[in-house]
Amino acid sequence: MTAKVFEIPIATLGRRISDIKAGKKVSFAPAMVRFKPTFSKELEEQLVSYVQALDRDLKPFKRDDFLKLSYDLACHLNLPHQFNLQLKSAGRKFYYDFVKQHPNCFTQKQDDAASRIAAKYLRSLNPIESEIEILVGA
Repeated sequence: MTAKVFEIPIATLGRRISDIKAGKKVSFAPAMVRFKPTFSKELEEQLVSYVQALDRDLKPFKRDDFLKLSYDLACHLNLPHQFNLQLKSAGRKFYYDFVKQHPNCFTQKQDDAASRIAAKYLRSLNPIESEIEILVGA
């Protein structure tokens, strides 16, 4: 009767009652979190430091590159994740949540114009390499 009145599954109610009888601490607050985070705080900090290091070297990450890197990292470490297996990429929600938690991670504007300017600047620093690239046709 209690299960019907409060719309609680009978199995959940039975599990909670058995936990109380066993002397365990039971929380009756509903769990509003559906998924657990993919990366631990330590892994997130390593990911932030890696992206910032690339940013300092004038190699800013585009969003798609970051999402693919996150997917590859989760797969390489055999972490349970909810990323898209077909696209082999993390989702936009993961990206926006990550940026919200780490606002200083992506400091430079991530567009093609910034990448071109950075590449042109690096070529001007080392004209011999740019000449070699022209000769090789890279």
